Amino acid sequence: MTLKLQNRADGQLWSMGKFLIFFGNKNSKVEALQSEFSKINFSQIKQVHGNNAVESHGPSLEPLPEADGHFTKYKNLALVIKTADCIPIFVVDPKNGSCAGIHAGWRGVASEVLKKTLQQLTLVNGSVPKDLIFFIGPHIQKHSFEVENEFGEKILSTIKDNSDCYTDLLNGKSRIDLNLTIRRQIIDFGCLPLNIFGDKIDTMTNQTYCSYRRDNVNAGRQNSFVALNETNI
Repeated sequence: MTLKLQNRADGQLWSMGKFLIFFGNKNSKVEALQSEFSKINFSQIKQVHGNNAVESHGPSLEPLPEADGHFTKYKNLALVIKTADCIPIFVVDPKNGSCAGIHAGWRGVASEVLKKTLQQLTLVNGSVPKDLIFFIGPHIQKHSFEVENEFGEKILSTIKDNSDCYTDLLNGKSRIDLNLTIRRQIIDFGCLPLNIFGDKIDTMTNQTYCSYRRDNVNAGRQNSFVALNETNI
């Protein structure tokens, strides 16, 4: 499939066959996206920094399910993920027409929300790991992400090879490469490295993006989504 990228004022829109993958910046609003992509329904979840993944069947209904991953085989259904330094991850399975959206902060990376969602995708929708294609969106990068070693060790324990995923700062803290850690989690699950896409945009240093670590409670959220689009939008 041909992969196309369109840079927009509110983010980046990838298209691959009938799949749409959108990574928003601080200008992205769900309401505006719903208006623009009016023939697509939007599904949201209540993100809680856990590792639960649920199947989405249609537009959001209150109360939103508490989860940090959702997946679907429904056509014209956009799976929304909100972030401000955390990692938005979208998974596409072109062979069986399914997709998934994942919110992974450091807690989610440590509790393997990606793995839990992929397990559901393979169990419920019959996906095969080598067929999956991954899109990793803007998030806090290694040079900006400093954590206490206790938490860093929890993150690094989720992958087989973590030797180049951290830098010890010798003060009880480390800088952790969440991007590389997520990529290793994907590969450890049996997926192909050549099927992983995404730019290493640092939300903390790039003022175009919302960052909780930079702006704390004043930080907004960027809205991103993935959808199997069959409306010719």
